[in-house]
Amino acid sequence: MKKTTIAFLLCFISPTLFAQNMNKEVADEVIDNSFYLGVETGITSFNAFEREYDFIREEASYYYGYYGNYSALSLTSFSSYAGINGKFRIFDEYIWVSGGVNYSTMNNSIAKSYGSDSHPDYFYVLLSRQEYETYYYRISEVKFKNHYLGIPLSINLAPLVTKYVKFYGKIETDLNFKIATSKRVTFYDVWMDKYEEQIIRLFEDPEDFYATAGIGGGMQIGKTGYINGRFEMDVATFILTPDAFALVNPNIGFGVSFSLLIPVK
Repeated sequence: MKKTTIAFLLCFISPTLFAQNMNKEVADEVIDNSFYLGVETGITSFNAFEREYDFIREEASYYYGYYGNYSALSLTSFSSYAGINGKFRIFDEYIWVSGGVNYSTMNNSIAKSYGSDSHPDYFYVLLSRQEYETYYYRISEVKFKNHYLGIPLSINLAPLVTKYVKFYGKIETDLNFKIATSKRVTFYDVWMDKYEEQIIRLFEDPEDFYATAGIGGGMQIGKTGYINGRFEMDVATFILTPDAFALVNPNIGFGVSFSLLIPVK
């Protein structure tokens, strides 16, 4: 009688346990999404080099021993962006691929380097040259701000994965198409603002496209199948089209970014 009862209970309980296990696997499968919607923002600072503009002078007079080299100028170049992308998780947690669209600005400027001489607030741009005299504008800053729509593509490789934290490296490229440019000249003497267009015409216009490629790494926090956060560092970003910009030549860049990954069922 006892053996019969035990056998009966096993026959009753086994299907129940099997059904519960199947439900758990189904639930895990629903939670364990492979596609995520990413919302991202970041900034990249580039090492900038001067262009060969022979109409720029650090000092208005050659008496200071200044012969066309304007290394005493402060050159800046940085890009900020925000965008959305789709991230596909393949091979469990170890490989991610993503693509999307972003809006970005590339900010390039020329100003005087503080502490370079007795006039740290301005540099000179050639106005006119006559037989015995040369005239210059005193300029505090020239700034170009380019606006782009971009297509970022990346592959993430995660060698270290835990339940809540994943560390990964990445390789990426970014294709950017210019939609607008804003230009600004700040004169040392405000009353000279009416000559802004004359200064702007001296500089080349930026091209309509530029591309980058880079490597980096990051950390992803969150459980698989739920909203995750990411912090990334771009160790080296290379400009593949160095002649695409005006004012300065951006070179290698370093950046940081933050993003939220939202699972899509």
